Amino acid sequence: MRPSRLRFKPTDFLVRLHVERIIGGGRTIEDVPNIGNLREVVQQEVNRILKEAEEKKKQEEAAAAAA
Repeated sequence: MRPSRLRFKPTDFLVRLHVERIIGGGRTIEDVPNIGNLREVVQQEVNRILKEAEEKKKQEEAAAAAA
């Protein structure tokens, strides 16, 4: 069987759908189909979103401590 030539981008519907489901807690990365680079792109987006949320939380905590 030939490997899939599909290449997904972070803005693609399937990527966004799986990211929302993982962030929402309903699914895991293992639930994402291993098609092309879909799983890889979804994992990168989930990591990016979680990192941004963590940084925002740290900034809010620092602002609250300074006040």
